[in-house]
Amino acid sequence: MTTSTNPGASASNAADAYEPDLARSYNNLAVLYSDTQRFAESEQMYKAALEIRKRLAEANP
Repeated sequence: MTTSTNPGASASNAADAYEPDLARSYNNLAVLYSDTQRFAESEQMYKAALEIRKRLAEANP
């Protein structure tokens, strides 16, 4: 049985794998909020999606 010297690292990598999906979900929520005239919440979701996408683009040029 192989044990990791840093078990938190594998959890972090697993979480990173979901970031594109998370950004897409934030964007979808932003569209929903915008369509229902909830503009402040929409803006927060757009900004969250954009932040993730910027970080991913910088890490993977």
